[in-house]
Amino acid sequence: MNEDNARIATKEKKRVSIPAEVQRKILLECGFKCSIPQCENTQALEFHHINGDPSDNREDNLLVLCAIHHAMAHGPGSKLDRKACELLKQTITKLSISLTVDKKELQQTWERLNTEEIAPAERGKLFESLTASLLASIPGLLVVERNVRSPIGEMDILIRNEAADASLSKLGAHIIVECKAHHDEPVPGYKVAAFLGKMALNRFTTGFLFSLSGFTRDAVAAAGNASRRDHLIVLVGPDDITDMIESQNRTEDIKQAVTRSLLAG
Repeated sequence: MNEDNARIATKEKKRVSIPAEVQRKILLECGFKCSIPQCENTQALEFHHINGDPSDNREDNLLVLCAIHHAMAHGPGSKLDRKACELLKQTITKLSISLTVDKKELQQTWERLNTEEIAPAERGKLFESLTASLLASIPGLLVVERNVRSPIGEMDILIRNEAADASLSKLGAHIIVECKAHHDEPVPGYKVAAFLGKMALNRFTTGFLFSLSGFTRDAVAAAGNASRRDHLIVLVGPDDITDMIESQNRTEDIKQAVTRSLLAG
């Protein structure tokens, strides 16, 4: 059966939702960006079924593509056909270019952030990747986009919340995450207030604010005041991050941070 006939044969198959655990693994595998090596797109990511069967959600049949390359993969006569996608998947797996949540690598990244002199731009990207890895290791929290542009500025990480945990499921369908990678000064209150404004204008009720150097008292107060506007800002400082890296249960770690923020309000 040629590829065109195969597509006809599979066209009528019913689409089956991809389990959250599988989505998380595939996103980690590609580093939360389009799988095409030359494409750095981290927005509007989609799951492509390599064999054309939308009911076949095996990990080796799924590839993360941006909307443009996904459309190309389904286009007639495209160079990004099934064989090309199969080869790309094999290459990704073989080279292990995934953004891993392995504890040893997280520890090494964290140590580097705290001990090495790193250019600000590189430090920011490294801290965002660490944060994304930690959050993606929590069941039900799916990192769907990074560096999302909006009319009022860029959002570092966007989380889709499919957590089965009762406490986490109450945080809303989507969570915005911002990472502050300054290592020499705590996050001040006005930056927390700015984050709250970004949340409100983008209609997010919950936001996680990760900081490499902690928060000032004004910042903690500003986060507490967010609850008066029906928002929740969860502050995650360096001690929390250290605990999450070493933890065997990061769900409980983030729940503790959420509880602390709720009590502060």
